[in-house]
Amino acid sequence: MRRFSATIFITCLALVACKKEETATPTAAVKSATALDTAAADIIDARELERGVAADVTRLESFPVGSSTSGDQYYAAIAKSDKLGFPNDLPPAALADVITYAGYQGLKIEDIETLESSVLHDPAVLRTRVGNQVEFDQAFGTSPIAAGDLLSVRFFSPKITDVSGRQFPSGQVVTPKLGWRKAVRLRPRSGSDAQRHAVTAIYLLFNFFADPTAGDPFASHSVNNQVIFVQSAGSSYMVFGPLDGTSTSGQRITFLTASFDARDPTINNGLAKYHVPVACNQCHGNNGRLNFLDSDHWYDRVQAGDDFAALRSTNVGVLTDGGKILADGGATASTPQYEAAFDSLLTFNREVLAQNQLVAAASRQTRAAKQWVDLHAADRSYVPPLRRGIGATKWNAARELDAQLLPLLNRYCYRCHGSIGYNVFDRGEVGGNGHAGTMADRIEAPSPVFAMPIDRDLPAADARRLPCLLRLLDNEIATGIVTPPNCP
Repeated sequence: MRRFSATIFITCLALVACKKEETATPTAAVKSATALDTAAADIIDARELERGVAADVTRLESFPVGSSTSGDQYYAAIAKSDKLGFPNDLPPAALADVITYAGYQGLKIEDIETLESSVLHDPAVLRTRVGNQVEFDQAFGTSPIAAGDLLSVRFFSPKITDVSGRQFPSGQVVTPKLGWRKAVRLRPRSGSDAQRHAVTAIYLLFNFFADPTAGDPFASHSVNNQVIFVQSAGSSYMVFGPLDGTSTSGQRITFLTASFDARDPTINNGLAKYHVPVACNQCHGNNGRLNFLDSDHWYDRVQAGDDFAALRSTNVGVLTDGGKILADGGATASTPQYEAAFDSLLTFNREVLAQNQLVAAASRQTRAAKQWVDLHAADRSYVPPLRRGIGATKWNAARELDAQLLPLLNRYCYRCHGSIGYNVFDRGEVGGNGHAGTMADRIEAPSPVFAMPIDRDLPAADARRLPCLLRLLDNEIATGIVTPPNCP
């Protein structure tokens, strides 16, 4: 018991330290920040104190969630003229107001949500498909939307899919709804409030949950809608409710409901509310780095033996606009439809990379985005995990330990540890600073609140095998001795 208590203490220290990746100390960051950044950083620092680096740790909250109060304070700060500059210094009441802020009044947010990506990319076709053509022509007749002003990608999202099974009563047979996302980048129009306040891009992220065997997963409304406002110094976040046609359609809220901590028995049905900016900053950092769209991980998760292999037998493609290819159960390696969709994805990720290079050139998000762009600049095909290592020490398919360990880390840990604390695709980060040994301890921890992963109970075989492999890596890094894996 004494050893486990020490492990808890050391792990808490490591988790707090990993949040300070970009700056030497939180105090220094606060002193050099704007009033907005200071307020946000204060909230985060207070949260770290709540998580505690204490001798008697009784509960470690794995993913800070924030509160509606801190979210409203954050919205009030970013709305002001020295930041995003919304009218009257008030945050937009509804998602439609964001579209007006970007200069697209005349284009209904409902059409942005529902129309296919190919339609959004072609202004002439878009004009014929909108639900308010008269207003559209009035708004854009003399200053038309240009090709490239809107960029859209629709895809299967393992990241927002509940893998715990806790949403359904015990014994109830239910087809789980998978997560799907539509990411749309708006280029602020000349003369808009967004353009006048140096917003270079606005990203809309529509979150859908649907059973793909029932047809188009994007046929219904998104459950919630996230927005990122990009400026040269970083990004700001907002969240809005569903566009369901009710009196509260698309209204501003402070939280995303998700299953990131679904293993925690104190969370009802495994779903918790994660509020801006605290929860956002866990993945994006205080300076608002962007996460690239990792198509290879989407395809990883539908391979035989993984959680979503059944998706291969449906008619819905992982990169939905591109249809089916061999990597997700299709008949051919590529099609013209897939190539066009992938071109949009590549453009999207190049823009993400360029923004991250401005605000945090050495960050995990930047290194990972660059790796994806470099791999796919001339190759649209799916790249398996062991070819995607980043960092100075790459994973190597010829090493048996690597061949067994990385696929498990990718399946069970990448959801968070693609950006938080370390990136599982960086072998040096996983094995360095005792991370691998600490990961093994947390996987075996008796407390479901402290144990990893935080979103599910591991299958019994993997719950034995994964810690064994991690300790072999830990020993290899510490001693230089390579031990052939013989894990149960």
